[in-house]
Amino acid sequence: MARSSHPFSNPFGNTEEEQPRRGKPPRFFAPDRTEPTRKFEKLPEQIESSLNIEVASSPEEIVDYETKRVRWYLNKWKRYKELGYDSVIRLPASINPESMEVTDDEIRAAIQNEFHTNKNDYESYAETFKEAWSTMREKVIPIMEQIYGFQPAGDFHIVPTAYGTGGGSLEKDGPVFFRLPKFRPPTNGEPITEVEAITHEILCHEVTAHLREETAIDDSPVVATHQEYKERLMDLLGRTLLVRAGIMKREGVRMVGGGDAGAPDIDPLYYTDPEHPDENNLRYEGRLPDLIKDIETKLSQS
Repeated sequence: MARSSHPFSNPFGNTEEEQPRRGKPPRFFAPDRTEPTRKFEKLPEQIESSLNIEVASSPEEIVDYETKRVRWYLNKWKRYKELGYDSVIRLPASINPESMEVTDDEIRAAIQNEFHTNKNDYESYAETFKEAWSTMREKVIPIMEQIYGFQPAGDFHIVPTAYGTGGGSLEKDGPVFFRLPKFRPPTNGEPITEVEAITHEILCHEVTAHLREETAIDDSPVVATHQEYKERLMDLLGRTLLVRAGIMKREGVRMVGGGDAGAPDIDPLYYTDPEHPDENNLRYEGRLPDLIKDIETKLSQS
């Protein structure tokens, strides 16, 4: 997911694993790889599918993930404060980020203390994502196979969150966090829909990440040398998926990744006729691995 001009203004921001640097959108620290036990609720119609999206919804699992998420930000607090980003990180009210003595039990207790006021928001947001995936799943998976040239597969996880920054994944192959709507930063225009969020973050970023490893458009900003080009490709893929699946009209799809940066190089490879872009006239229809290979070649020569 793209970075906007403000490092945390995008509620559906992509991976948060890089360390911040002055003068650029922050690069976030790699988190501890230890994860709480997953107890995600699997949607009934997903059981036989090779592409599964599960949504955390029980209080126990949400508190587990929120505890780990808050701990991660506390561990990096000094660095964030040095860079001036401390004001955009949301933490439980009773947690003092300046204290080096905060225990996991204290974090958990603080989250549980606030949970009752956010319980309905967690539940309704989780349900919104379940409904969004349920309504789009049967339409979009066949289109993914047509465009990508392979059957999409994998188990992906969504966790609603009240804390941290705008959202995204903390680590490779980890769950994707989405900020509860009432805690999102203000945005210009209409907010991104859950359908667009699922498409961009999971169906585009996560499903194709293995094809882009160790390339200029790797999903990890630590490795990627052309972040804006990666986001342009993810935006184009997402728009094509939503339009050809009949879920949204072309003019209604937001370019979640952040605009036209990278378009002069990516669009001529993506569309057969970039002057008249048509979602049904792709240069690499059914050959996404070849497209990524040629993008890598082009960027290595620039």
